[in-house]
Amino acid sequence: MKRQGRETASRLAHKIFDAFPEDVSGLRFYILDCGCLYLQRVSPEGIPDPVIGVHREEGEVPCEICLLRAVNWRQMVIDEVLVYRIGLQVTEDE
Repeated sequence: MKRQGRETASRLAHKIFDAFPEDVSGLRFYILDCGCLYLQRVSPEGIPDPVIGVHREEGEVPCEICLLRAVNWRQMVIDEVLVYRIGLQVTEDE
């Protein structure tokens, strides 16, 4: 479950960074034991977005536990993954 969640987080991070190159510099993924993936964007200033999104693979919907909010999702976290986009620019002095 953890490995699949990490692979999904990596794939999703690439898509988000490509779609929002100026708005998102980092992503925090929470992998839940039910298979859902919660994510939080981090601004270029390092400020976490207060809104946390839910992701399931294409064609799947969030599970019943997450939809009904029967349990606090933070109690179901089995892994946390941070992904940052880092840019490096080298210039020469003339």
